[in-house]
Amino acid sequence: MKKIFTLLILLLSTFIFSQEFIMTNDNYKLKADNSKDYIVVEIPEKTKEELFIMSKKYLNFNYKGIRNDGYNEVENEQIIIDVLSRDYRKIWINLQGGNLWKVSNRYEFNFKDGKLMIRPYFSHFSNTENNSIAKITVLYDSRGEVRKENIMSFVEALANNFIRDFKKGIEEYKSNDW
Repeated sequence: MKKIFTLLILLLSTFIFSQEFIMTNDNYKLKADNSKDYIVVEIPEKTKEELFIMSKKYLNFNYKGIRNDGYNEVENEQIIIDVLSRDYRKIWINLQGGNLWKVSNRYEFNFKDGKLMIRPYFSHFSNTENNSIAKITVLYDSRGEVRKENIMSFVEALANNFIRDFKKGIEEYKSNDW
């Protein structure tokens, strides 16, 4: 019951804050324009170096321990981070056979003066019980139709909530001029 309640809260928060990305069989696409797989956040008063530092601070603070394998950067140019769904949110989904699966997403951040580009990628589902991995294809049948709508919505919510939280965090860093 607690898992269902958590899922409903997560899905509801996504609708309240409006989804920006949808999942397609080609990975995440912008809901308003399916030809794009990224968003651009404009912060005109910041240089690309400042945006890079703000982003790095946010990611390091909120994703402790990610620096080992799931974090890569090109200083002042790009950050790539791999994020496995967090345990504290109880983000487990039942894909097949009663096994519990976690979602793994990759997020790419690119920087220009006054602009920050964010591109989400669905990486895979991972089963922590038997260390197996499933790709996006498990969500679609042979005709390319969505097989598991509730899981698809859940995967979309993860990416959209990550990006919403990131943008909110960057706004806080932007306004925190101590």
